[in-house]
Amino acid sequence: MTRAVWLTDIHINFLKPVQLEKFYQLITDSQPDCILISGDIGEAPRLKYYLQQLESRLPVPIYFVLGNHDYYGASQQDVVNGAWTTEPSGVKPGFATTA
Repeated sequence: MTRAVWLTDIHINFLKPVQLEKFYQLITDSQPDCILISGDIGEAPRLKYYLQQLESRLPVPIYFVLGNHDYYGASQQDVVNGAWTTEPSGVKPGFATTA
């Protein structure tokens, strides 16, 4: 059986370093086979960085769709073009259009 961790509205940009460490540890302790993220990872200017950090700290496939907060500070096209120019190997983007 596949063990998935589902995360939503994680807003990594609001976590302090100690909170972020605890966040990663809780996920790691769950021993997931994959991670599903349903939006609001962080804000657009640092979205790619957050995705790379998730990949480096959580060595399992990560599947996600973006939420409205992931577009803050950029256009939809800028986010799509910028976030995956060097797509992390274990991170598989999905796209959801927000109105």
